Amino acid sequence: VYVHFGTKDTLLAAVTDRVLTVATDALRSAYEAEASPLERFAGVGVTYMRLLLDHPAVVKYLTATGERGPRTPVEDEVVARFSQLRREFEQSIRDAVDAEAIRPVDPESMSYLLFGAWNGIAALALRRDDLMLPRERLEQAALEAGVALLDGLKAESPRT
Repeated sequence: VYVHFGTKDTLLAAVTDRVLTVATDALRSAYEAEASPLERFAGVGVTYMRLLLDHPAVVKYLTATGERGPRTPVEDEVVARFSQLRREFEQSIRDAVDAEAIRPVDPESMSYLLFGAWNGIAALALRRDDLMLPRERLEQAALEAGVALLDGLKAESPRT
């Protein structure tokens, strides 16, 4: 394995690259769903969270390689593809703001905040200590947090 991939990080990047193909397809479907901007925004979050929980290698890769930055062409490609997916999520937030489905927020900042939150939450499922949160509890916590977030972001309806 090391002869072909060189390092553990490169192996992890290659696995992540394969999973990213699945992720890209799933997230693009969520981005292009025939739904209201608010439903599309929420659907992307659920899709991404499930991806992270179903493919722990993605979480490991994102947390293990972030501090040092990409070192190989495969890692560069993985970072570029994740960046593109994050920008597409940013656009889904912008669409929800433009449709007045959610209150005005900075779509770029919100996309980074949620991207980081989902990655951090998914990382709790990988722990092997008292900070570990079992997957079923994690999914429930993420859903409850998502509902609370959407309630807080929803644009106020005009008063009559």
